Amino acid sequence: MLGPPLFFNEVQTGYMYTGAFVGALLGFVLAGLLSDSSVKWLTKRNGGVYEPEFRMLLVIPQLMFGCAGLYGFGITANDTWRYGWFWPDFFFGLEVMGMVLGAVASALYIVDAHRDIAVEGFTCLLVFKNIFSFGLTFSGYNWLVQAGIRPVFMAISSVQVVVCCTTVLMYVFGKKNRSFFARHDILKMLNLR
Repeated sequence: MLGPPLFFNEVQTGYMYTGAFVGALLGFVLAGLLSDSSVKWLTKRNGGVYEPEFRMLLVIPQLMFGCAGLYGFGITANDTWRYGWFWPDFFFGLEVMGMVLGAVASALYIVDAHRDIAVEGFTCLLVFKNIFSFGLTFSGYNWLVQAGIRPVFMAISSVQVVVCCTTVLMYVFGKKNRSFFARHDILKMLNLR
């Protein structure tokens, strides 16, 4: 946005985070509405038996909003002469909305499925997220300059689709994973308890 064709100054570029702010708020509202109601619905359909994997249902709206946001941002931010400032900001808001939904889904799953090691799970989640974010920001600018906005965001969007689709495997094998850890009490074997 700082360069052609918009030539925004720093303040105007900062205002581009309005979409992200609104997207975060909408993401929290949607996560609040869907997180417990979807679990109650799935529990009822499962004969009254609750499974922590039901929390992963929030990945579906994360996939929809997050990927629409990333793909849309890549397309519109690549050609602001044609699309103007509104559409990149709108799609940025959708991406942040998807990020919030994904963060809520993963946090709720960790707490419900692995209550004994929730602190360790959150720590691992934060460490991975921060290392991954550092890697992207460390090499992201050069990648954007060399490849251009659209190819970079198409690649990142496609990675997000793949990551979201791995939730299907976690949903299917999550119960087996939890029962394995319960049977073998891995934490005692590692002297963590």
